[in-house]
Amino acid sequence: MTLIRVYRLALLLLPAELRRKHGPAMETLFARELAHARTRGWLYGALAGAAGVWDVIARAIYEQVRPARTATGVSSPMDDPHKSLPTTRQFLRRLAASFLVAFVGLTSVLLLNYARRLPTLGANEALAGAMAKAVLLSVPFTAAMTIPMAMFVAVLYEFMRLGADGRLTAARHMGDGVRRLVVCVLAASLAVSALALVVTAEIVPRTNERLILVLNPGATHTRSDRAMTIGQLREAARDVGPSTQRDDLVRVAN
Repeated sequence: MTLIRVYRLALLLLPAELRRKHGPAMETLFARELAHARTRGWLYGALAGAAGVWDVIARAIYEQVRPARTATGVSSPMDDPHKSLPTTRQFLRRLAASFLVAFVGLTSVLLLNYARRLPTLGANEALAGAMAKAVLLSVPFTAAMTIPMAMFVAVLYEFMRLGADGRLTAARHMGDGVRRLVVCVLAASLAVSALALVVTAEIVPRTNERLILVLNPGATHTRSDRAMTIGQLREAARDVGPSTQRDDLVRVAN
């Protein structure tokens, strides 16, 4: 997926009215800045693309976070409790936006920390493309850690927002207010859990195996449990019979 398509997807997070009014111009400007940055090298292009996508996400979060105002000023949540609480769709959309921002932020921090060790590839005269490939292949195992962390941060942030606005108090006065919020969180958590399972069980082992080859070109290695999918682990477990010695068990685990 190209950076232009990623930017176009990020624009979908903006409110529809803002997207219709400024979306085409924003996409044209992004493509122009991206092309100019790429003339200086692939790294400048990647940084410019990431900065552009982050600006759109940050703007979308701002549009979601800023308090709703009426013609007479900011309305109090307790003036109309039934209207102050966000609908299920609105709450899920806010939760998804907060999750996306937290996921991008946490993953970026961990990837930057991991990328500090990549200059060792340069010392071995590896190509810049191999360094970029190593960073991309490290995204899945990093995401396996940041997906649950991002969900926790998103839920915590959204409930802090509701509490600061007094909407949690309004929800307690409603018949099903609190239950509706909890059901939304449980549904979102179930979807995120399924995503984390797919990433951890199927994607991470495959990318780990390729990452080992990128970091150690030409070196032979024995497949470890970190480079095995669930099906491969089951096959390895069947191959290890009850009479297998301890050394064989250790070899399969490593």
